[in-house]
Order: sequence, then C-alpha cells, then structure tokens
Amino acid sequence: MDRYGKLPQPVENLMRVAALRIRARAVGLHDIQQIGNNIKLSPAKIEDLPGSRQVRLERLYPGAANKPALNSIFLPKPKTSPIGGRDLADEEILEWAEKLLYAIFEPTPAPATA
Repeated sequence: MDRYGKLPQPVENLMRVAALRIRARAVGLHDIQQIGNNIKLSPAKIEDLPGSRQVRLERLYPGAANKPALNSIFLPKPKTSPIGGRDLADEEILEWAEKLLYAIFEPTPAPATA
C-alpha cells in the first residue's frame, strides 16, 4: 500500500473470487457457474438442506430448481430488478454469491453455553 497504493478493483474482485471459492468448498460446493439464464450450484440437492434452509431458499431465491440427475440446484440469474433489470456483474454478483452461501449453505453457529 505504501509503495503502490490501493489495489485496482479487478484485483480486489479476483481476491474475493478466491475467497468465495474457499467458502464454497468448505460448505461442500465444488462448482458455481452461470449456465444460460441460471446459476448452477453443485453438488447440491434441495432435499438435503434442513427444512428451514429449504424455506429460506424458496423465499429468498424464487424459481430455485432441483436437478437431481445433475446433483445440482439451479437459481435464476440475479438481476438488479425482477422486471426490466440488468444482470448483476462484478462486485454485485460477488456480493450476491457471498450472501447466498451465508444464507443457505453455511452452518448456523451453535448457541454459546455457559
């Protein structure tokens, strides 16, 4: 920082992608990719999620579809607005993916015991 200044935004994004991949692997996802108008998460099945996470998935990500033959969950590609919105890109899509991992796949911390 003292010699070259702040990292350029593309480098910051690359670091976030690397961190996202590590978090995804930690929760058992080995593949997050865009396929057409969908985001594919695998290996994953909706029925393998706890009931509360299934409900949260349906509420936060309407249109989520289970593809058992592919051992994958497909989500509609995120947009800035459901009607007429543009596709998320760069920092926006990274933030969306980070929130998705936290909301649906990361384990809930156990309550502290005294």
